[in-house]
Amino acid sequence: MKDYYRILGLGIDAEHEEIKAAYRILAQRYHPDKGGEHREFLLIQEAYDILSNPHTKRSYDKDLLRSIRNRDSSVPVIIKPANNQTWWLIIAILFTLSSVIFAYWAYTTHNNKVSSVPSTTVLTAPKPTLPVANTPAKQPSKKKVANKPQTKAVSSAPTQVINPLENLTGINYLINVGNYSTLAAAKAQQQIIKQQGFHPNIQHIEANSEGLGGYNLFIGPFQNQDNAYKVLDKLESTNIDATVERVDFN
Repeated sequence: MKDYYRILGLGIDAEHEEIKAAYRILAQRYHPDKGGEHREFLLIQEAYDILSNPHTKRSYDKDLLRSIRNRDSSVPVIIKPANNQTWWLIIAILFTLSSVIFAYWAYTTHNNKVSSVPSTTVLTAPKPTLPVANTPAKQPSKKKVANKPQTKAVSSAPTQVINPLENLTGINYLINVGNYSTLAAAKAQQQIIKQQGFHPNIQHIEANSEGLGGYNLFIGPFQNQDNAYKVLDKLESTNIDATVERVDFN
């Protein structure tokens, strides 16, 4: 049975437009006027006539399918013998497998022989212990420590000076910080002012006929009035009230 689909270069499920297009191409190629063979052109024409008509195409498709089924069932299954290249490939695979199996067998055999060798225990003689002489423990040497002579604490002399203005002459300037009835009160205020960085002195004032006297706390003397006022400004910055007094010691 002729296979018209194969003649037109189509599949069995080709549509009408595909059949028509294939026929036009092949007819132009194999037309006798263009140098084509007359026999081939007739086959192309015959295939198109059958497949282009829906009725003839339906009948032809049934016959074609029946012919294909009968042909497939009647064709015996033939097993082609392997060629030389296939045999060489099979031999190479078998040789590789046998090499791997032999290597594994040799490895396991060697390990079994090693594990079967009895282990030998090496006995070592104990080291002789030397007797330890009982030596008396050394007593810590008692060194005589020389007694250092005790130093007596020297009491610090009072920092204030009573009546330090006895030998002054000329005009001087004093910063009067305050007048106190007792020496203890004057000393207490003197320590407070010293903590601020100043060095006040205490002057003992003899009581007059009215019984007024006491202890005057002052800073100075200063021969220059400007220097006295500079110190006064520093005192006032620490909230200490004071005044500058001009004193003539002539």
